[in-house]
Amino acid sequence: MKKDFSEKITVLIPMFNASKTVKKCVRSVMAQTYTNLDIVVVDDGSKDNSYKIVDQLAKEDKRIRLLYKENEKSLAKTREYLIDKVTTKYFVFVDSDDVIKKKYVEHLYNAMVKYDADCVASSFKINGIIPFSNIFAGTKIINNDDIVSTAILNKTVHYVVWNKMYKTSIMRQTKIDTSVHFGEDFLRCYEYFRLCKKVVFINHYDYNYRLNQGSMIHGKFSSGNIVFLDWLEKTAGKESISQNKRALNAWIAFTSASFKYLMKKSKYKDEILTARLNENIRKYNDDFVKNKFTSKIFRLAYRFSKRIK
Repeated sequence: MKKDFSEKITVLIPMFNASKTVKKCVRSVMAQTYTNLDIVVVDDGSKDNSYKIVDQLAKEDKRIRLLYKENEKSLAKTREYLIDKVTTKYFVFVDSDDVIKKKYVEHLYNAMVKYDADCVASSFKINGIIPFSNIFAGTKIINNDDIVSTAILNKTVHYVVWNKMYKTSIMRQTKIDTSVHFGEDFLRCYEYFRLCKKVVFINHYDYNYRLNQGSMIHGKFSSGNIVFLDWLEKTAGKESISQNKRALNAWIAFTSASFKYLMKKSKYKDEILTARLNENIRKYNDDFVKNKFTSKIFRLAYRFSKRIK
């Protein structure tokens, strides 16, 4: 049976100093079985030859639109810039150091249409390995009030931006605080999911995420990280759906424990902040550690961080 590729789909790729990985990334998009693509790559002020690499690929494939913008030190602003360029009903994000399997877009789109979903999330691998918290079987459909809490608690859907297909019309209704640098994926997913009626998870390991030395676990603590904690506390305070509120409280506890770990690792001293983090851990202990939906690996990390004085 002939496949229907009449619906054009946009693939958004933010790129910054990605000369070592972007060629493999873009070629994995070029090789998709779903061929009716608008591939939009933005060079976010790279200092290496990333732009030249993609420019050469664009000469091979007319579906590639290569753009350039000045670096604003904000992934949130770069993603907003890319979303403004979308002219299609559906789109996906692919990070410039990641790769996708040939049927990634096809699998996501087919599920979007089949289930009339507002978002479809795919299974993924991290550096080629299936993570402990991402082992599920079959297709899962999450509806209405369950969507936000399911994503926040890292159960099936996950709060990351890069393994999903979105509806452009819904994404453009979201309001993102672009001053939040740390935790931007979480914020964007929260704002998007709260507008969704149906989110679908499909068990295809089509996305390979490359964990690098710039990730949170390898990073250093800075005062700018606190903006995310401020947002979490403010959002939890005004959340009216009880299960969403508990999920946000759980994430406040985990974020506070993670910040304690990063502060110790970075030798960052702030007694007032430490007291605030300790209070969050104490206050929301039950919401996090005793929540049956919180993955075991997160509970272990939480308890380890909690022991840090």
